[in-house]
Amino acid sequence: MDVSPKMEGLKQEIHDLKQKLQLAQQMERAYLDEIEQLKDALHSMSVSRPQSTTDSPKPSNDTCIVEQLEQRVLCAEQEVTRLTEQLRLSKQQRIHLEERLETLTSEPSVSSFDLNQSDRTQLVEEVARLKEELDNMEASSRVERSKLERRLAESEEERASLQSDVSELERHLKELRNEMADTRAQLQAVELQANCSTDTRGSSVFSEVEDRRIRAEGLVLRQRQSIENLTAELKRTQAEAKRKLTEEVQKLEIRFRDRDTKFTDNLVAERTRLLADNRTLTLQLQQLEELQLDNERRAMKLSKAFNFHGDCQEPLISMLERRITTLQRRLNEKTSLVDGLRERVLKANLLRRQMQTELWSQMDTNARLSEQLARYQQQKLVSETSSNLEQTKQTKHSSAGASAQPVADRTTLSMSLSGEHVQTAHDENTNPCGKHAQSLSKKAEESKIAKVKQIAVDLNHLEMNSGQTSETELPSNCKAS
Repeated sequence: MDVSPKMEGLKQEIHDLKQKLQLAQQMERAYLDEIEQLKDALHSMSVSRPQSTTDSPKPSNDTCIVEQLEQRVLCAEQEVTRLTEQLRLSKQQRIHLEERLETLTSEPSVSSFDLNQSDRTQLVEEVARLKEELDNMEASSRVERSKLERRLAESEEERASLQSDVSELERHLKELRNEMADTRAQLQAVELQANCSTDTRGSSVFSEVEDRRIRAEGLVLRQRQSIENLTAELKRTQAEAKRKLTEEVQKLEIRFRDRDTKFTDNLVAERTRLLADNRTLTLQLQQLEELQLDNERRAMKLSKAFNFHGDCQEPLISMLERRITTLQRRLNEKTSLVDGLRERVLKANLLRRQMQTELWSQMDTNARLSEQLARYQQQKLVSETSSNLEQTKQTKHSSAGASAQPVADRTTLSMSLSGEHVQTAHDENTNPCGKHAQSLSKKAEESKIAKVKQIAVDLNHLEMNSGQTSETELPSNCKAS
């Protein structure tokens, strides 16, 4: 049996392992660079903290906070040393794996030798084991990198928050010191003023000195009270800041601890899953190799039994080719049928959309026609009212000849008003804006029609009143005529 394909596969796997090792080396270099950056940041933090402590003239509760920060920095440095030790061990393990790979690659080519089944299985097991070790190393390196990144981010956030707290406390302390200095200066000025007032002699200034002394005592008492209040406020603010700082630290510790535990649990679960997948894949690979060997043995047996050597395999090959062509033709027919069905479905959807658009257009035309009908009915109502007005005018024209011209003027005025109302209603109805606009236009039209009717009634009353007044104003002899 020819072993060269299997050896080529093994060589390819060894080449892949080398590439993975190179990638692991690059990742390790990146880890080392990040560790150096973290060390520099921690060193700068450790240098900046003593400077900030030396700048403060008076020790207070800030020194305790700074000491806590220094302890945290020391813990972080210890953690960094531990992680560097782990990286060093992983580097040694990587070097050991490289040496083993070099020993495997430096061995003479086994394609020229007749290897048996046990040697091949040993090589496959060795390659699988090396793959598993490499995967484990990559997973551990990824975990370490994520831990370092997370710890660096946490330290940066904590440093920023603590710096802001310290700056706030320093600012408040400076303000309180300035206030204390001002109060001391005022107290000294008051004492000097009191001393100067006591040095004066003369019976005329006794009362003035006594008043100044009383005022100075009151001022001193007020200044002492303000100093006591300021000191109490300072202590209260310091205690509040310390309490808030401890609460924030506890919250951060709880949050990061929960996140670390969750992340660790996820990583452990992922590692167990990957190991199980690796085991299943190795078993499947072994089963496939055994199946391939069995198929090769059966093929050899069939070739020996039926003398399939040389040109004797051509009928079998031609029969398989015909089988493949028939299956390909059936597949093409199925695909064409599926394409036809898809096209029919698309056409049906297009027809449905066209019908829907036509239905919407019919609905729009129906609404427009209904609006036009309502407008025509309103115009008819207005014309009827105008005709009724004209009839009433004609009947009353004979009885009130003197008031014909003002009545005509009022009639023309009512007609013009009704025409203007009708025109405005027509203009408003020509440009409707949805259902709300239609309802508003209808309400406006109804109100305008009511106004026109009211105007007509008022005109009738005016005509009747004018007729009565004309009859009363005429003399008795003219009334008979």
